[in-house]
Amino acid sequence: MKLTYPDFQFKIDMVENCINKLIIENPSIFTTTVKEIVKQSQGEEGRFILSEENEIIRITDNVICIINPFAINFNDRKVLSKLYALLKNEVQNSEFWLLSNQVFSEMVQFIEQIVETVDYPITYFDEMDISALFKFMDIKIEVPEGDLVGQIIDYIKLMSQLLGYQVFVFVNLGSYLDFFELVELYKFAIYQKIHLLMIESYTNISRSSYEKIYIVDKDGCELY
Repeated sequence: MKLTYPDFQFKIDMVENCINKLIIENPSIFTTTVKEIVKQSQGEEGRFILSEENEIIRITDNVICIINPFAINFNDRKVLSKLYALLKNEVQNSEFWLLSNQVFSEMVQFIEQIVETVDYPITYFDEMDISALFKFMDIKIEVPEGDLVGQIIDYIKLMSQLLGYQVFVFVNLGSYLDFFELVELYKFAIYQKIHLLMIESYTNISRSSYEKIYIVDKDGCELY
């Protein structure tokens, strides 16, 4: 898998056992680059190109960009939609199907009895979809407690397994995690065959052996 950007001469190769770190010391280039990858990960058009075996693949389907690790959302719309679809499929293809029909029938009878107690013309929908019940019961992913690196790892695991994301881009994560926490994250990603791109605005003295570093210095010169 490769990630290319027309403003840079280098291509970022996403291979096993390697963590890519892009250090952009020029504030203007840093801002433009981060803005571009963020908007493309959210479905907008942009100039980053992600390819696999010489075939262009959609960034919005494969890349998540995280600027604020404290704002990661375990229960966004995509997660809940996929979760409900999995649960619905489980109900429809198991012994739960008859039980769900029984539950819905009892709910309809309950509503019928309630509306008969008031002297107003009332209408209601008596064919409930199982997903509506999931939403009513507020079924969602339990947000893990613990340290930040643990939460980030749990988030990556969820988004890769449930939604199939392959690339996780972090912006200035080195400002939140120490060297040993970063190594813990790197080891997890490598073991799970997940690609990380660490974008930083400064050069850190500590360097992990897992990192492949690309530098755009203050003058816009590239070192790699």
